[in-house]
Amino acid sequence: MTSDNNPYAAPQSSPEPLPVVEESPLSAAQRIRAQYLNHEAEVRSVGGLFYLVGIVPLIGVIGFLASNIGVARQLNGRRVFELLLIVPLCVGMGIALLVLGRGLRTLDARTRIPAAVVVGLALSISAVWSMWTASFSFWYLPISAVPAMISGYVLYLLVCEKGRIVFSQHYADVRRQAHLLYRTPIAAMLLLLALVGLGFAASILPALRGGIRP
Repeated sequence: MTSDNNPYAAPQSSPEPLPVVEESPLSAAQRIRAQYLNHEAEVRSVGGLFYLVGIVPLIGVIGFLASNIGVARQLNGRRVFELLLIVPLCVGMGIALLVLGRGLRTLDARTRIPAAVVVGLALSISAVWSMWTASFSFWYLPISAVPAMISGYVLYLLVCEKGRIVFSQHYADVRRQAHLLYRTPIAAMLLLLALVGLGFAASILPALRGGIRP
């Protein structure tokens, strides 16, 4: 019996290799976008926080001007100095924070370093504030440490490896190809509001309680 007629003989020809399925550019973009989507959403949320903080000095300027407009003729040298120094400073700070917030919301790479510098300064001030309030009463420390923790986490979001990637030009090209949406959970939004509320309480509670004297 020849090998051609033997049903138990090994095949003479090797099987055809399986076709290699190459990943399409769109699939690769969607995979990369899905991998960094959570971090991207958190950075955009930081931009919203910059918006919120940037509005505060502008509202303060409006209140300051409204309280002095009726006594404009009675302004002394100190009041004029405040108008010439504090008002432009607050307006410039508010506009700068709004511009940085816009850049973070759109993932503009030019705003990552300036925003990180601002958050780093806020972290330093918050740390000093926490230690100062704790020197008057230890019970202020858990609340006064909240702004420092928020600033530290925001700084991490901006300077970590994922932060550098979501601001890169390559990731901008990925975002243009893969249109994915991230819905912030309600629990996360409530947590953010709670942290902001605690941070605000940390700045006014010692003064309300009379625990801190200048």
